[in-house]
Amino acid sequence: MKQVTEDQFDIVDDVTVIHRPTRTHISTYRYKDPSDIGDLMVRAGIDTNDFNLHDIRAAAMPILRRLAAERS
Repeated sequence: MKQVTEDQFDIVDDVTVIHRPTRTHISTYRYKDPSDIGDLMVRAGIDTNDFNLHDIRAAAMPILRRLAAERS
């Protein structure tokens, strides 16, 4: 499995990021408290064979928390 890093993500908006290599979309709800973020919607993209979806989700979480903190 290839390693997932934060620099592999594009920010779509304040609740959605895309993992570029796999085109996996990860989004959350707009929570008032950024620490509440945990429920994520993961829409797997193409060519996910080289990456673990759990690792993609785990790498996206801090990005989404930062975006939520910037929004509040």
